Amino acid sequence: MSSSHSSSSSSSSSSSSSYSDAQEEWDESLSQIKFIFSALLFPFVGRFLGRYVAINLYSRYTINKIVKGLST
Repeated sequence: MSSSHSSSSSSSSSSSSSYSDAQEEWDESLSQIKFIFSALLFPFVGRFLGRYVAINLYSRYTINKIVKGLST
């Protein structure tokens, strides 16, 4: 009878251990995803947005300069 009790407690500890292993793997996956976003995706998005804003501001500046030059 005690052997069935010990096997029951070992299966619950193995289940707890597998849950803890799964949680560690999940946490590792999340940290890798965060790294991908911070190291790869954000710089590319920032570069794109920066160029977009710079081009638009420069085109507004040059158009205004041209229009002012034509009116004088």
